[in-house]
Amino acid sequence: MTVEELIKELKKCDLTSEVILAKDEEGNGFSPLADIDGENCVYSPNSTWSGEIFDARWTPEEACLSKEQHSEMFKKKRSVFLWPTN
Repeated sequence: MTVEELIKELKKCDLTSEVILAKDEEGNGFSPLADIDGENCVYSPNSTWSGEIFDARWTPEEACLSKEQHSEMFKKKRSVFLWPTN
């Protein structure tokens, strides 16, 4: 889902509604949205359903990447990350 698609869906909602995140597709747990980061991070998928986050503020060592991998990683488009309370 893109930010544009998310905004379109959110515009259908009551603006006073609380945002709750599901733990997984089956609904095995829920948590309120606590924070959002859409400026500093990129997503690196490991599969079609899971992956890793890399923060542009991390050094190559902190990201466990070589300098070349680090440089390539942050050429990618930034992603928006929604962080749950728990």
